[in-house]
Amino acid sequence: MQTFLNTVNGQSVASSKTFDSLNPATGEVIARIASSSRDEVDAAIAAAKTAQPAWAALTDAERRAFLHKIADTIKAHAEPLAQWVTREQGKPLGGDGRGSVPGSRFELIGCEAWTRATASIDMPVEVAFESEQRRDEVHRQPYGVVAAIAPWNWPLMIAIWQIVPSLRAGNTVVIKPSEYTSACSLEMF
Repeated sequence: MQTFLNTVNGQSVASSKTFDSLNPATGEVIARIASSSRDEVDAAIAAAKTAQPAWAALTDAERRAFLHKIADTIKAHAEPLAQWVTREQGKPLGGDGRGSVPGSRFELIGCEAWTRATASIDMPVEVAFESEQRRDEVHRQPYGVVAAIAPWNWPLMIAIWQIVPSLRAGNTVVIKPSEYTSACSLEMF
């Protein structure tokens, strides 16, 4: 059985409490998950806040390249990640075989595709209004730290939908995975 720690500022950090992640089909304990205290969550937010200015200062090309590296990593590890989703969430690897229920492999293909698509989005300065007297422009500025809450039913895909655009725009992210699918989420992130 694998134990998953919190990751704060790129470092694995133990928690004083843990909980078990169960395979819903068998009831087997498949992982032990760190359960964050308020202080541990505050530390994660503080680390993300500290890291955010340097992340936001990267050029657009550097952030795009980083997101493409994330997509490459997802693609390289898609099968073991899909197996984690199946073991922990219960979604079949290949879906229901009729195409009406997508499976865990579909979820990972979607994660990679979303990451690449988001990395490719242009974020130019937009002209909202222009006349001889004035010019109004829209400049996108990062918010800072974004909280992402992942559900149990599409734990990786819905997390990616929140995390990747946030990173693309220069924000840092603190993720709270579902207590039912924490292992697959933590394995990916």
